[in-house]
Amino acid sequence: MWHRIVWSDFQARFRIYNGAYYGVISEPGWWAQFGDGQYGSIYLAPIPGAKMPMELDLSCVPQNLLTDNDPEPIPYPWVDAVSYWAAVLALMQQQRAQDAQMMATMFNTDMPFAAAVVCPTMLQTPYGAVIRSA
Repeated sequence: MWHRIVWSDFQARFRIYNGAYYGVISEPGWWAQFGDGQYGSIYLAPIPGAKMPMELDLSCVPQNLLTDNDPEPIPYPWVDAVSYWAAVLALMQQQRAQDAQMMATMFNTDMPFAAAVVCPTMLQTPYGAVIRSA
């Protein structure tokens, strides 16, 4: 199974110049996620030379659209968190600090969930060590 590492480690370890890798690559390979949501990408090292199956630990979530031409300006799973923060700002403007504090609590509760969906916790290798520098 391919090993997952964070993007900064991947980018530092595996560089491609003119189609040649610089660095050490072990089998079967490594992958990293760069970016979030619909703008995210998955990078592989080494790049496979043939079509092969691959197992990834990720979530693909389709966006709900009202019509064929309506793009969602806020990507899932941040929709609820953004709504809570908008409520905080509106309530603070109305000088309703207690209500704003309640919405800020909802915001702070929802943010870890959204972050966990976008970038799940790095799994340990079968050998028990987390593959990540510092």
